[in-house]
Amino acid sequence: MKIKNNKMVSLHDLIYNCFNEENNIYIPIIQRNYKWSRKTAEKLASDLFKSYIDGKSKFTMGMITLYEEKEKYNTFQLIDGQQRIITLTLILKYLAPEKKYFNFSFERDEGIDESDITRSWYLSNIGTSDRDENRVYTDLRRFEENFEAIKCKLTKKDEKGEDLEQYRFTPEHKERFINYILNQTYILIHFSEAEPIEEFLNINKNKTVFGINDHIKANLMIDATEEIVNYSRQAILHLFKNLSNNLFAQENIWNLVKQGYDIKEDVDGNGFENRLKVLFCDRYEETSKLGYESIPEYNRLEYYKEIINNICKDLKSDNWNSYNGFNCIHSINGQRFFDLFGKDYKEEVQRKNLEQVLLDFITKKSSYFQNCFIQSQLQFGKMDMNELQKLMLPHEWKNDQVNWLYSSKNEFDDFKNFYKEYIHEKYSGQEN
Repeated sequence: MKIKNNKMVSLHDLIYNCFNEENNIYIPIIQRNYKWSRKTAEKLASDLFKSYIDGKSKFTMGMITLYEEKEKYNTFQLIDGQQRIITLTLILKYLAPEKKYFNFSFERDEGIDESDITRSWYLSNIGTSDRDENRVYTDLRRFEENFEAIKCKLTKKDEKGEDLEQYRFTPEHKERFINYILNQTYILIHFSEAEPIEEFLNINKNKTVFGINDHIKANLMIDATEEIVNYSRQAILHLFKNLSNNLFAQENIWNLVKQGYDIKEDVDGNGFENRLKVLFCDRYEETSKLGYESIPEYNRLEYYKEIINNICKDLKSDNWNSYNGFNCIHSINGQRFFDLFGKDYKEEVQRKNLEQVLLDFITKKSSYFQNCFIQSQLQFGKMDMNELQKLMLPHEWKNDQVNWLYSSKNEFDDFKNFYKEYIHEKYSGQEN
């Protein structure tokens, strides 16, 4: 590496002496996803262009932090600065889509399914390839949203809808603007001697608000270095990737499990919620680590992954029983999805499939509650809210058992036996 530590360097020098083909620079798993909103990405693009138009001799962009891996030649982790580097990549890809400037990769992409698109590939081809909605996950959505926002900000209108006459990008600006970005934009580069996770947490503790999922993921990563745990960094990668894909790509799943949770504070300019937060609300306060235990927490998340994966399989096969069942339960008393499984880490809970959890829950409820649930299971296909409301008799009729389809205890016991047979056949079939 030809760049000296703690020195201001131009982006040209940073790219050609650091982010080049000779070095392996990657964004480690400990880093969170690409978080910048459209507004933040737009601001960087417009500030750069305004500085160029005004003829300022220098535009500075703060500091990035790298960690050199001692055991691997020319391998560096980008510990701080991924938001700016990715956004600069988006700006330069808009200006010169045929060129590649920053060369870096994502540890999250290691071992990625062949059916998925890697983040690195998407950044290299953004704006030039067709989008497959079924293969677009959180980071890729943000890349695309911010790429379009940058383009609109530079070429169209300001926040008030007025033409950006003086500061409006046109093709005539292209080469000179790229030259300005490369040669007159400076960034401070720092090489950390501290361990990556320690450095990352230290850098971000007073700079960026962490969600509870960020805290848990970071702690799972730290504990993965210990021999006492039964999971690896790669296992954490696949676990969070699976959970994220299902919560972000499967709108039916998200609409089901989010009910009753307050996620409004996580909505930014892009309209993306921090959806992984919902996995932890049943056991943690917003930023507390109280009660955190690495192995039980990892096992609980694996259990949630299996629960959600099974719902996904059901919906693909047009089986809406468990989906309708929980919607019914939530509509009657506001029950939250993950609260069904309790706040502790009992192993016997994690051996139960979702249907058994629903049945155990409903068995303890009133006849009115039980009858609503039974009728939700008699529906074919997805039951919409209007159909669900039809199951809810007016308050004065709730105790009138004569008017119910299944009114007696014996009949509910019959339903339980039938439901248990259904559960047995479904999951024994999966095992086979």
